[in-house]
Amino acid sequence: MISLRKAFNMVVELGVPLNSIECDVDDSLGLILEEDVYATENVPSFRTSAMDGYAIKSEDLRVGINKLKVVAKVFAGQTFAGILQSGQAIRIMTGATVPEGADAVCPQEFVEISESLKDQVYIPTLLCANENIRFPGEDIESGQLLLSKGQQIGPSQIGILKSMGNTKIKVIPKVKVGVISTGDELTESGVLKPGQIRDSNRPTILASLKRLGVTPVDYGIVRDDLNAIEEAFSNAARDCDLILTTGGVSVGEADYISTVLNKICNGNMQSVKVAIKPAKPLAFGVTAQTGCPLISLPGNPVACLVSFHLFAKALIKKMMGHRVENIRTIRAKAGDDFERFPDGKLHLDRGILNVSNEGCLKVTRQAKQGSHMLRLFAESNVLICIPDGDGVVKGSSVDVIPLELNIFEEY
Repeated sequence: MISLRKAFNMVVELGVPLNSIECDVDDSLGLILEEDVYATENVPSFRTSAMDGYAIKSEDLRVGINKLKVVAKVFAGQTFAGILQSGQAIRIMTGATVPEGADAVCPQEFVEISESLKDQVYIPTLLCANENIRFPGEDIESGQLLLSKGQQIGPSQIGILKSMGNTKIKVIPKVKVGVISTGDELTESGVLKPGQIRDSNRPTILASLKRLGVTPVDYGIVRDDLNAIEEAFSNAARDCDLILTTGGVSVGEADYISTVLNKICNGNMQSVKVAIKPAKPLAFGVTAQTGCPLISLPGNPVACLVSFHLFAKALIKKMMGHRVENIRTIRAKAGDDFERFPDGKLHLDRGILNVSNEGCLKVTRQAKQGSHMLRLFAESNVLICIPDGDGVVKGSSVDVIPLELNIFEEY
């Protein structure tokens, strides 16, 4: 058996980031930038009001001119054609252009309005020059580095790009992942025949891929037939950037997957036993003709998903340009005694992580840990890392691997 760390590194080494493409900014959410982005203009590009109020000359207030004549009203998107004179004020809204001649904006809540003189306001307070005014380049200066190559694009990054007028951006594209289930026992029909089970692995993996923001391709169920498996794998390798298969990699099963993998990988397929429970069996390689990485995951539903979270996710992240160095873990307090027996493996038990009444992270273990129990996996949010030995004592610290967060990035 090999360690989890070694298996992780071997799988991650299969892939390289995809070649960059130019895509619409609107379609770039979650992707990795392949170029530095610099500001081409100032934001804001003109003096704007920071709030609703009145544009004035601050000197008027300092010399005792507190009653001001309102000569205009300016909304966002409008401008005042003239120059503000001493003794005048202009009603102004947030985001509107500050008129020439004005050097401060008095918030409307500080202004007293005469009932008899609708065109006059009284300001009983002093204001500093430039108060409540936003200046050109205050947010972004022209020529400033806005976004760096290798940065992931989130909603705010899209907003920044749009504020500069960018419509296209150079990124690493979404990985196209083909998903194949193998096994004569699998079906998708509503009525089960003797010996049949419904395929849950493929739908779960396809959904997980969608959540990752990649492009999944469903190749369905392939029977336990060498020619059929080879044809399915070869077709997927021509059309996809990565192939994920489930089933047929455990000792004692028909050796179809290993045989086909070894053939299409030109003898360079790796079939290993990882020192973890569940998800010990793992096979992977790169197709000789197209250079497409392929990972064969175990058939048991929990083992399949654990293997997907640990290995397939990491490879996908790397191919999409993310920095992938290790599996992310979080320290938590054991909510109970986590008993186990020595067997040379790291146990990855399904658990529930929450915040205790004392404000610390606490993890509880699911009562049953069978690798076929998909329901309990669905109710879990972490994998509890229980080292080889006799277990973990209640209240002691233990590492957990989040199932929903990005587990391949450091804090």
